[in-house]
Amino acid sequence: MASTTFWDKQAKNFSKDNNSDLISIISRLDAYIKPSYNVIDLGCGTAQGTLAIAKQATNIVGLDLSKEMIHYAREAANEQELSNVSFEVCSIDSYSTQGNVDLITSFNLLHLINDLDGMLKSIYEQLNEGGYYISYTPCMAKAGILASIIKFISKLKIFPDITSFTTDVLQEKISSNGFKILSAEIDYEQVPQILIVAQKE
Repeated sequence: MASTTFWDKQAKNFSKDNNSDLISIISRLDAYIKPSYNVIDLGCGTAQGTLAIAKQATNIVGLDLSKEMIHYAREAANEQELSNVSFEVCSIDSYSTQGNVDLITSFNLLHLINDLDGMLKSIYEQLNEGGYYISYTPCMAKAGILASIIKFISKLKIFPDITSFTTDVLQEKISSNGFKILSAEIDYEQVPQILIVAQKE
């Protein structure tokens, strides 16, 4: 993961974005978000997605390494008067939970993780048996010149390090860490992005 400095600087702008694309994605997930569920949202940012899920679940915890992101996330939760959501500042690479977790989500996160297998193993271990992991991830390996540009500016430390993989490789990674993939939907834009619903077997 990148240092917190980059993300802290982005937080205010992120908080002004209603993130309609993400809300639209979450609206496709009703079958996997139950009113009784305890949820963790990894890399929650300023919490547009977290708060949308909070309206459907019993409890949700948003985790992010940026103090500024969490600051705006808490402000948004207070404005919406949601009492079943909380936030923690922590390293997503090494988070740990106590208690029941029915669903873990990560939106636009996995390409920022250096140790992807370690992250997926941790997610698997945190979930209840039969629990779900839902991710939405840009897959940069076939993004052509855009991927090359991002890789270059990452080396200059202007942008966080990016891990490039194809949609197939990401699915293989998730499967090899103990999950059964229930659905995989690819949005073909300039960069292919894949919505994966996986279940702990």
